[in-house]
Amino acid sequence: MKNNIYVGYYLEPYVWIGDKSHTKNAKELVFMAKDISPGIDIGIQRQGLVIASIQTANIPEYCDNNSANALTSQSTSFILDFFNALSFSIYEAQMRKYAGGFCSIPQEISIRDLYLWLEQDKSIPEINYIQPASMFSGEFYTFQEMISRGKKSIGIFLNDINFMTDVFDVDEDVFTQHLDKRLLNHNLLKLFALLNRGVTSIRSASFDMSLISIWSVIESIIRDIFSDLLNSENYIIKDSKVFKILKGNIKSQKDRDISVYLMTKELKMNKTISKSIFDEINLLRNQRNNLIHQLKPVNSLVCSKAFLVVKELIYIKYSIQILHHGAFFVGDIKFPEEV
Repeated sequence: MKNNIYVGYYLEPYVWIGDKSHTKNAKELVFMAKDISPGIDIGIQRQGLVIASIQTANIPEYCDNNSANALTSQSTSFILDFFNALSFSIYEAQMRKYAGGFCSIPQEISIRDLYLWLEQDKSIPEINYIQPASMFSGEFYTFQEMISRGKKSIGIFLNDINFMTDVFDVDEDVFTQHLDKRLLNHNLLKLFALLNRGVTSIRSASFDMSLISIWSVIESIIRDIFSDLLNSENYIIKDSKVFKILKGNIKSQKDRDISVYLMTKELKMNKTISKSIFDEINLLRNQRNNLIHQLKPVNSLVCSKAFLVVKELIYIKYSIQILHHGAFFVGDIKFPEEV
């Protein structure tokens, strides 16, 4: 079994890493970051190409395959979770670097964006000179065939002039100094990957998918906060329904039978969450139930509120202050003369 695989994708919209005034071979990596997450190092090319070197021992259900650009669905899912959490964390790092200034809109990375290098035994700097294969198409082409067929390609730029100039700039220290590795912890990858999907779904007007994604994050964090409360030495059950479920086994962690409503009610009575957050969660839960059980439409305002609730819960549980302001649907913007 190989020790590492190399997977890459482009940051979008088009992103230029570093200072455009500095002459540098476009194929060279701007920088490398070690141990960005357990078993994962990343390298960044000038044109926004992100390359991840991932130890196969850390990839769920990884196995060598006769097809060089094929991975199991479970392995691919893990890689997509990492890149989506990375996308969210890059946006967050830009917010920290520029004190809330303008940032490029984060993207949701799909399997169509992923590329796997055929020569997997090369070091990351050398990998840029080797043509990668699309994981989605399952097709293999030479360099010239890729161009003639109009296929998307990585690492073929000869110099800076060959790359479009209408791009966003991202300083190198956004990655090296402002990227919060806690957002890329293996235990939180799924959380921030789902959150990234939620905010980018708002931009594409997929409000139902946004609410489902963000609500999944909300419910997961609530259960973790409630579990912490159960383990607290000073915890006293205040809700009779919760007591009936946990009676005789308060510290058993059998909280899966307790509804989100009862958990949030108990958290509110113990002053773990505020009344305003409690009320917002109940409204969102009703919206989610209306969607799941009655297929009632969801609007962008509900999704934005859900994201604000997530930010509060992330701070309560992980002491992580999220600056990310979410996303918006362009058609909902009101200009002064329209208000």
